Amino acid sequence: MTRPAPQPRPLDAFGVDIRSLAVLRIAYALLIIIDLATRARDLVAHYTDDGVLPRTAMIELSGNVHWVSLHMMGGSAYFEAFLFVVNAVIALALLVGWRTRWATFLCWFFLISLHSRNPMVLNGGDIYLRCIMFWANFLPWEACWSVDSAQNPGLEKVPLRITTVATFCYLVQVGLVYWFAAIPKNDPTWTVDYTAAYYALMLDQFTKPFGHLMLEFPRALSALTCGVWWFEALGPFLLMAPFLRGPLRMVGILGIIGMHLGFLLSMHLGMFGYIGMFTVLGLLPSWFWEKLLGDRIKLEAGWPQRLADRLPAPTSPRQEAPGLHPLVEVLLGALLLYVFAWNLANESATPRIKIPPQREWLAQILRLDQRWNMFSPKPLTEDGWYVVEAYQSDGGVFDLFTEAPLTWDKPADVSLTYKDQRWRKYLMNLWDVNNQKHRNYYAQYLCRYWNGRHHGGKQVREFKLYYMEEDTLPDYEQPRVEKVMLWHHYCFDMPAALKK
Repeated sequence: MTRPAPQPRPLDAFGVDIRSLAVLRIAYALLIIIDLATRARDLVAHYTDDGVLPRTAMIELSGNVHWVSLHMMGGSAYFEAFLFVVNAVIALALLVGWRTRWATFLCWFFLISLHSRNPMVLNGGDIYLRCIMFWANFLPWEACWSVDSAQNPGLEKVPLRITTVATFCYLVQVGLVYWFAAIPKNDPTWTVDYTAAYYALMLDQFTKPFGHLMLEFPRALSALTCGVWWFEALGPFLLMAPFLRGPLRMVGILGIIGMHLGFLLSMHLGMFGYIGMFTVLGLLPSWFWEKLLGDRIKLEAGWPQRLADRLPAPTSPRQEAPGLHPLVEVLLGALLLYVFAWNLANESATPRIKIPPQREWLAQILRLDQRWNMFSPKPLTEDGWYVVEAYQSDGGVFDLFTEAPLTWDKPADVSLTYKDQRWRKYLMNLWDVNNQKHRNYYAQYLCRYWNGRHHGGKQVREFKLYYMEEDTLPDYEQPRVEKVMLWHHYCFDMPAALKK
């Protein structure tokens, strides 16, 4: 298959290679499938009416009238499982590039539906994924290594390197993630004494063994603090360098991958690191494919044609190269300006820029609402762990959180007291005073979860939810632990004496 040679253009710095877009498509499809599999482990707890956020509570506490969610149409485990399976099947279609335009749109729509069902378990990686998935609706990432490219002659006419408004939006969105992570980092821990990495790794809820090891090298932590801030601020510009485009873009890509790899090795951040690394694979320059790999990877892969022979072909195969209508390009450009203004309005560094509430609906419907304030303006200093002092009907007392004998001692590894990153994020949000109304629903879930599996004297009649708070102090000082009761709950009727 011979592709038309791309014509040099002044804006080629904002272009992408269709082989890289194909890698991005495959990587994102795999991320969606893995994400669904990990979420499915807590399907009942996080997405049904028997979990921590029933639909009535979602509407009361977390709902946004502009959010759209298929998951709000039913509250049973069977309904949720059905949606998860359908979502996974669509992601498989995206993976192989079959009916890619529809698969992309539906994957994005299912993704924002899932995110709009329970925002308490979301992190920055989820926002990153859904934002790029939106812009991907306008990228020709099916033009290479896909079933569609084998079934539609028009896709063979797409040049290897393309520059469109959509590729510009994709590239700038990647930049926004890091620029607006750097802008709010204006605390002295980032800009004066360079202790931000120290405070971040002192958060036992997040830190892995490698992170604890890094704490033994304070000078290295200072260098990392400085390096992260400067790379977040300047690194994205390497992705759109007007000269030495291939080599400089590769430096930017490797820098972003290295930064996220460091985060992954030292902290429990869920899929955020993988999403950050895989997203920039779609920006791999043609220089990478032609100069570094050469003929090692063929443009024509055999598997798309083999799959194309087995899957239904389109009734009207595309004969012309796909493109965006000029009106769509204008709207995309306007939308990118809106997203840029949204990011500016979120930051205290730009207090004069605000988006009126009546103009926020567009970002909320499309779920382009975003904020990249990771460890900003400084890392959290409030750390701690949970203890749930539970009383059983037979008089027994134990820790319902760990399902182990009650102890107030600090766990050997606080990060391992959480089942996974979704629970970690939920419980860290639960500690926030702004989410205190969620505590009653969490308590009800704990009662249902435990008492549904135990009977008689082993059932829990009441419990007290505690957060053992410890504030991180400078220079490795030993913090004081404060026992904070967040909630007192009765699984059955409250004793009459206490009602008076």
